[in-house]
Amino acid sequence: MANPTFSNTALTSEAAHCQIGSRRGRAYVETLPGVDGLFVQTCGYGGRDLLVTGLLTGTGYSPVTARNNVMTAFRQREALADGRTIATCTGTDGNDYDNCLLQSYTHGRVSISRVAAANYIAQVHVRAQLLQLTP
Repeated sequence: MANPTFSNTALTSEAAHCQIGSRRGRAYVETLPGVDGLFVQTCGYGGRDLLVTGLLTGTGYSPVTARNNVMTAFRQREALADGRTIATCTGTDGNDYDNCLLQSYTHGRVSISRVAAANYIAQVHVRAQLLQLTP
């Protein structure tokens, strides 16, 4: 299972999970005076929600550098949620979802642990919410 990407940038480092929503049907619905029921005009498909969760990791020679490295990686990805960047998102299933907008990229708690005599790893739980504009 691959890590999901947006604009060729991996959104997670480990434990990725991707939820792909269904396309929304678009319809214009109106009630007409003096007519029973509704007037409905179908308008094709709308957008689709995508949700990515997982861990982002960073390493360093001290707990501080490991945390700084993971937060730098987080900020680089967070910058893609600028409301202007439309790019392809590749899900954990390997499928490409074109014309996506990264709506938000948030993080949870940071955990730091020693992995070797002189190395530390920092992990942060991340959540990316995307909207596929034209499925």
